[in-house]
Amino acid sequence: MKRAKLTDLQVNDLEEFISTQGDFDSWKPIDQICLLIWFAHSRLGISDVNYSDLDGLFHTLHLVTPALPGFIKSLAERKPPKLIKNKSGFKLHATIRKQFDLEHGDTSKVVAVTNLLRDLPDKLLENNQRMFLVECLDCYKVSAFRAATVMAWNLTFSNLLEWIFRDTQRLADFNAAIVKRYPKINLVVKVRHDFEELKEDQIIEICNTSSLISSNVVNVLKEKLKRRNTAAHPSANTITQAQADDTITDLVNNVILPLI
Repeated sequence: MKRAKLTDLQVNDLEEFISTQGDFDSWKPIDQICLLIWFAHSRLGISDVNYSDLDGLFHTLHLVTPALPGFIKSLAERKPPKLIKNKSGFKLHATIRKQFDLEHGDTSKVVAVTNLLRDLPDKLLENNQRMFLVECLDCYKVSAFRAATVMAWNLTFSNLLEWIFRDTQRLADFNAAIVKRYPKINLVVKVRHDFEELKEDQIIEICNTSSLISSNVVNVLKEKLKRRNTAAHPSANTITQAQADDTITDLVNNVILPLI
């Protein structure tokens, strides 16, 4: 049997998830198997799990793979069954899958957002961007949605400034638009930290005046800056997972990726 190989990101996700499950290595094999099949469904997107997939997961966790055929047969033959077998492999019964989904949260959305962020590292050029990305991921994974919202904004805005600064024509257009939009501001951006002389909403307006970014990007930035302000400032407002999901996916898909 050829063991399925996980990517580095999948390995990290597996290890982080299992670390939240207590003494997983002392669980009964049948319980370990069920949780790992659920992980394969929900976190790895594997619909029909096979022996190679499970063996790879156990191996990654430095655990001895139990006698899988016997346990799989037992789970499938229970009344009611916990597993459904077919020619391609096996999957958790719908009732068991729903039970795991409830216990471990809205996994499909968490996986989608996490993978969206994890696909970014190779595309980001600046160390600050990578730092913001790591912190955004860390906050999101522990359900710190207020902090994740703030870090997603920091990541996006840092990427915007880097995109402007690394191209001499874009920088020249930005500088020319400063005096057009804000005649009283006497500033020419020559080094990266010169941007700090401007407020974030002013930078967005200058980008709009210079036509460096589209009206859609401008609108997304303005909307998400308001949400960042709500998240960053002390208030009784709650930042939900749905709001964090919307902020992250909108900023990544409609601002970060178009400006890389």
